Amino acid sequence: QRAEGGDMGSFGVGELTPAFDRALDGLEEGEISGLVETVDGFHILKMIGRQTGAVRQFDAVKGEISKTLTEQKTDEAFKTWAEGLRKSAYIDIRL
Repeated sequence: QRAEGGDMGSFGVGELTPAFDRALDGLEEGEISGLVETVDGFHILKMIGRQTGAVRQFDAVKGEISKTLTEQKTDEAFKTWAEGLRKSAYIDIRL
């Protein structure tokens, strides 16, 4: 971020630390926050602008939702399967 002059780019509410969300909440375009402390140090933020999110039609995102849910279920099933293997595995170490 330093290489870009401190520009953090665009992000949504909740995508950064809660301290940043609190500092940016209520700022108008062009306003500068007070000093914000995080685990990374101290920061001063400037509200460059706001964008409103767009509501998308369900039919347009149905495939993405289905894919995401399938991936989540597959990941959970794999974790459960792998944990079962770990619990049932017999390992004999002889030195």
